[in-house]
Amino acid sequence: MGTNNVLKLWYGQPADIQAGWNEALAMGNGRLGGMVFGGIAAERIQLNEDSEWYGGPRDRNNPDALKYLPEIRKLIAGGEIDKAERLACMALSGTPEGQRHYEPLGDLYLYFENHEQAGNYE
Repeated sequence: MGTNNVLKLWYGQPADIQAGWNEALAMGNGRLGGMVFGGIAAERIQLNEDSEWYGGPRDRNNPDALKYLPEIRKLIAGGEIDKAERLACMALSGTPEGQRHYEPLGDLYLYFENHEQAGNYE
């Protein structure tokens, strides 16, 4: 491989669609992504977008937060800023039920006429 090709990814064949997205090439910018399968006559791009996630809105308010506020204020007034900060981070943070996971946005299929045969696949 010459120096012109150092930043290129080369594949000898398309990803196996039956194997799922594990063989596809990940592309994206952090917010919008796609798994490109590398098809020739037919291409599949599995899409993902960062607002498409499992589950609906949820209440993350911590119902126990208010009871810690007097103690946090007392620590601040007493100059114990580090202790107040640690307690505030623990007690005043939202209560997640666990991180929700992304769901696929959808599959984009592209079909190209007269491209059934290909040579030198890269």
